[in-house]
Amino acid sequence: METDVVTVVLGFGKGKIELNLSKTQYCPGENVTGKIFLNLKKPISAKGLKVYFVAKKITRTGDGSFKENLVYNSEISIEGEKEYYTNTYSFEFNIPENILVIVNNWLDDKIKNSPDGFMKDMMINAMEKDWVKKRFMVRDEFIIESILEVPKGKDIKEKTLIDIMEK
Repeated sequence: METDVVTVVLGFGKGKIELNLSKTQYCPGENVTGKIFLNLKKPISAKGLKVYFVAKKITRTGDGSFKENLVYNSEISIEGEKEYYTNTYSFEFNIPENILVIVNNWLDDKIKNSPDGFMKDMMINAMEKDWVKKRFMVRDEFIIESILEVPKGKDIKEKTLIDIMEK
């Protein structure tokens, strides 16, 4: 079995951060494993090192521009507050079994839970809802992001897109 390796490197004045995943395609319920390589020029005092799993729905607005809508966000704390230097950190987390349901139901939930949302006054039937989805729902994005949280400074971060497919 061949394994994809995804490596994303971000260079910056303080050093670099590298996010390495064992593959790029996952199914709901599957474990994501990876490594974060910090290669810093000097020690940095930070609040912590974290990994985020984020799902976004990219939508088209009425004027044709695009908007990112946060649908799901999960934080995994790798290390807490301390002084960081060049080191390697491993992480593992589980993609929720229902992540595709959450993402696919985002519009329904937005309509149902929004007192003054963008479609409150519309009586949306199934046909209209399909039209709205085709017209305004552009794509889903699943992101893994590593962040070294630097107080009183710019956080050091890097992210990569992954694919999540039906089982």
